[in-house]
Amino acid sequence: MNANVPPVHTANEFQEADAPELPRTDVGIRILYTIVFSVILNLAGGLLTLLVAIQLVSALVTRKNPHVRLQQFAKLMTRYCVLLVRYITFADKEPPFPFADFPENSPEA
Repeated sequence: MNANVPPVHTANEFQEADAPELPRTDVGIRILYTIVFSVILNLAGGLLTLLVAIQLVSALVTRKNPHVRLQQFAKLMTRYCVLLVRYITFADKEPPFPFADFPENSPEA
């Protein structure tokens, strides 16, 4: 056997030993939410791309930093996208907005 070949792992080896089994209805709901939040993430990504384009054109034309409200909105959307990704990838158990509060803009971030 070649020493450079990594060992093959089964799916069970990557699961936590004491992780509770999820009921099928919970998994089904999670799949549905994941599909919906994936679509929302795609739309939010498009909106962020548009915001970036507006900010770049604004900076090019005015040779100043983009408007503060655009920057704050972009930060807010970025936070929301992070929450969406965390839920979709099972890093968070609780679904994001509209099932939770929308993320707030904090002055230090």
